[in-house]
Amino acid sequence: MKNGRVRQVVLGVILLAAAGGLGAAENYKVVNGPKDFYFGHISYIEPTPDGTDPVVQREGSAVPEQAVLNLPIGPGDTVRTSADRRCEIQFDTGTIVRLDFSTEVRVETILARSLSTLEELSVLTLGKGRLYVMYKEYDRKEMFQVLTPNAAVKMKHNSVAVVTAASDGTTETQVKYGRAQVLFGPAEKLLDDRTVRKGERLIVLADHQSELAAAIEDTAFALWNNDINAHFDALHEGLTALPKPIQKLPGAVFYFAQTYGNHYGEWLWDDFYGYVWRPFINNGAYPWGWSPYYYGRWSYTGGQMFWVPQEPWGWIPYHLGIWQWDMKHGW
Repeated sequence: MKNGRVRQVVLGVILLAAAGGLGAAENYKVVNGPKDFYFGHISYIEPTPDGTDPVVQREGSAVPEQAVLNLPIGPGDTVRTSADRRCEIQFDTGTIVRLDFSTEVRVETILARSLSTLEELSVLTLGKGRLYVMYKEYDRKEMFQVLTPNAAVKMKHNSVAVVTAASDGTTETQVKYGRAQVLFGPAEKLLDDRTVRKGERLIVLADHQSELAAAIEDTAFALWNNDINAHFDALHEGLTALPKPIQKLPGAVFYFAQTYGNHYGEWLWDDFYGYVWRPFINNGAYPWGWSPYYYGRWSYTGGQMFWVPQEPWGWIPYHLGIWQWDMKHGW
């Protein structure tokens, strides 16, 4: 964006805990709970014509909430897709999970502390349907697993897998990159542990019998994910080098700065705060001007009120940053 155009619109600066001692994860501090509380959010919804949007069922709520972009997803929430519209969830850790048609998944824990291991637990329960998981492990030891009615699928760092919970009780785990461990069996003392590697597909039947086969390529779900990944790289890849002070931030902020920051805005140096991020503003998209907490709505989850921004880049700045007005640069 040219400087002349920047001056004609309302500008913004988002502080991402750069240099002033601000804690980027302060918004996740809870009383009498874990030190850091992590969430996911709806990061993409398939724009099919005349389709039915996914919904989010909050724990303790009788009425499901329509899934929209940037809607927060926390422990206890169940996400359901319709028969004609898929969606994607991104977690604060950088892990991406995509839901196929007619899929139901419940978020049990996100980086929950364990009493028996140094690993922190992130657990999804797949009741039915199919998940595409791109698993990332950042600066902490995490156990990430997907539970189905008859199996537990533990992902390894930088692995990509598709997990299916079929209506006949069968679980399929197909690995595209990396590897996964699958635990299954009729009883706690009669469990089988199998490793699934790149290009392999493990089928666990309802009677706990298993078969290792070759992966199935070019399914409709696989082709859709390939297309999303290809466009994801083209739309969100950073255009300039990341300022070194930013690299001291938590993994989620680092991920935002690396992949989104230079597509939707620019990094500027502030003498007081250090590096700050200012979004590019489009006059056509915001005819009445732009300011924080204007385009969006509030949602209640996990005992907190969350702002659900309409801006596609909104999750990290609103939830891990602090808005500040600057006379020279604006917001």
